Amino acid sequence: MSRIFQPLLFLLARCTRNELIRQIEFLKAENQILRQRVPKKRIFLSHDEKTRLIDLGQAIGPALKHLLTIVSYATYRRWVRNAAGECQEPKKKMGRPRTKEEIRELILKLARETDWGYTRIMGELKKLGIKPPSRTTVKNILKENGFDEPPDQDEASITASTIRCQTRLGGLLKHYERKAA
Repeated sequence: MSRIFQPLLFLLARCTRNELIRQIEFLKAENQILRQRVPKKRIFLSHDEKTRLIDLGQAIGPALKHLLTIVSYATYRRWVRNAAGECQEPKKKMGRPRTKEEIRELILKLARETDWGYTRIMGELKKLGIKPPSRTTVKNILKENGFDEPPDQDEASITASTIRCQTRLGGLLKHYERKAA
């Protein structure tokens, strides 16, 4: 009697298996479409989301290699090892490293003691033998600490500096005129 039902059970199992394969293919296609609409290339998962994927993935087993799309299989295996407590890797800091605190303090000290601009401060750091950060970084450091605007110059100081420049240029011109004659 069991032999009569055996082919029927195999047929049902095959139909169920084929149906599951079609469902998985549909879900994978849907997942691809949704991932194309996400603007970022990297997706950051929370601890709970990672744990959920680990639990679901362990039930699938090695076939998970072909199903994973959100992360690489190696990343998934690392999550499993970390969840099991086998190894704990230190977290990597993302982005550009911050400017060293000593350089930040020196920039602020120069800005407090003088009324120099960003470029001049960079030049002074170079003279001291320190590789200065970019002009924008110096500007941002000063802005973070309340040095938003360069100091206002009154009209008298502008006129005085202009006259000094013209006097120096005039002296240089006379010097070269004498040499040429």
